[in-house]
Amino acid sequence: METRKRFLAAWLAIGATGPAFGQSSLTLYGIADIGPTYVSNVGGSGQFKMQSGVAQQSRFGFRGREDIGNNLSVIFALENAFDLSTGKIANDGALFSRQAWVGVRSAAGTLTAGRQTTVTGDTLGRFTGSALLTTSYLTTHPGDYDLVFTIPAENSLKYASPEFAGFSAEAQYAFGGVPGSMVVNSQWNFGANYSIGSFSMAAAYYHVNGPHIGILSYVGGDSNPFGETGPSDRLNTFGIGVSYTFAKTFVHALVTQASMEQGNSTARTYEIGARQQFSPTTFLGLDYNFTTVFNRANLSVAGAMLDYKLSKRTDVYLVSAYEWVNGMAANGNRLVAQLNDIDASGSPKQFVTRVGLRHLF
Repeated sequence: METRKRFLAAWLAIGATGPAFGQSSLTLYGIADIGPTYVSNVGGSGQFKMQSGVAQQSRFGFRGREDIGNNLSVIFALENAFDLSTGKIANDGALFSRQAWVGVRSAAGTLTAGRQTTVTGDTLGRFTGSALLTTSYLTTHPGDYDLVFTIPAENSLKYASPEFAGFSAEAQYAFGGVPGSMVVNSQWNFGANYSIGSFSMAAAYYHVNGPHIGILSYVGGDSNPFGETGPSDRLNTFGIGVSYTFAKTFVHALVTQASMEQGNSTARTYEIGARQQFSPTTFLGLDYNFTTVFNRANLSVAGAMLDYKLSKRTDVYLVSAYEWVNGMAANGNRLVAQLNDIDASGSPKQFVTRVGLRHLF
C-alpha cells in the first residue's frame, strides 16, 4: 500500500511540472426571427407572406476560445443562416455561410482567417440603420452596392489592432486563388475607428477585383440602376460615419461612395438615423438614406421600427419601410423600386410593413 502511494505521488509531481493548459470555452448561440409581411407592390400587386429574418437573419452558430499561454488565445466561429419559415439553409445553401473562421488573439491584436465579415462591415455598419438594428434589413442601401452591409468575404485574412487612446484599425486581404496572379478575384479592405466618450467615427476603403456579392443579389433588371457585374469587374468603395449618444437618444450619419467599372457607374449614399429609448423595454428607430447614381437615377429609402422586449431574450416589433425612385435602370428602362429581400415593384414605389417575433438563444 505504501509503495502504491509513493508511485502515485511521483506521477502527480511529474504532472505538476508539465505544460499548463489554459481555460477554453464553447458557446452555442442563435437567433430565430419570423413574422407576417405585407408588401404593397410586387410586380403590380399586393402580397402577404410569412418571412424569416427581417430584423436579423435567423441563424445558429458556435464560437469558442482556448487560452494557450503567454496571453495568447485561439478563437473561432462557425455560423449558419436558415429560413425559419421553411427550415431550409439560407444564403445559397452554404452550411456556414455567415461565418467560418479561426484565428489568434493577443495583446498585439487579432488575426483571423476564413469566411468572415469585412472591415467595411465592421467599421461602417455601426452607422447604418440596417446593421445597427435601429430599423431592419429593409433599409439596406439599394442593392448593397457599397458593400456596407455585413456580407462576408471568403478566403480572407484579417487583422484587427487593439485600441489605443480611442483609435483602432483593421486590414483585410481576400485571396483570389487564380494561378499566376495575386490580383484577379482578390479583395483588400482597410478601416479605422475612433471613439471618445459618447462620440464615435470611422472610415473604410474597399477594393474588389472580380465578381462581388451584392447588387445582382438584391436588385436586377428594371430595379438595377448600377449596371451588370462579373469576373472582369472592379469595385471601389469608400465611406465615413459618425454617431453620438445622448442620455436616451442615439443618432448616426453615414456617407458612402462606390464606383463600378463594368457598369460604368458611380453612386453616393447619404444616411441619417436615430434611436429613441423610451424605457428599458421599448425603443423607436428611424432611418433615411438617399442614393444618387450619377447621371442615371435617385433612390430614397425611409424606415421605422418600434420594438418591445417581452423578456431579456425575446422581443416583438413593428417595422415599416418605403422606397421611392426616379430615373433609369442600367438596361435603359424606367427604374422601379425594390426593397432589400423583397421582389421588385411594378412602379417607382414600394411599401413594406411587418410584425415580427425575435428570440435570441
